Amino acid sequence: MFAPDEPDLVDKIRAIAVGGGVSCALECSGRLSSQRLCIDAVRRRGRVAFVGEAADDLVIRVSPDCCAKDDDRRLVAYSMGDYSKVMQVIQQSPLIDLLVSHVMR
Repeated sequence: MFAPDEPDLVDKIRAIAVGGGVSCALECSGRLSSQRLCIDAVRRRGRVAFVGEAADDLVIRVSPDCCAKDDDRRLVAYSMGDYSKVMQVIQQSPLIDLLVSHVMR
């Protein structure tokens, strides 16, 4: 298991992920390091969903983060009011084993 502020974590994720990064990332902590990690760890055409509050100091650079050449990442923000609906969609998905890679208890 990795911590979001672990050194070289994006490189470690990309080394084990197919396609140069994860296809989707769901960020629920509101922690700056986790938010930046999600943006940096998704592969081309990957998607990042932010649930809850974004860190005040999160910087999203539109060109390199979302639409650089041959890149098409999608960043989506949800409010905490949407959290239960987002979780319900994930839990009811027939692809849940593909959506959830790790469970921390």
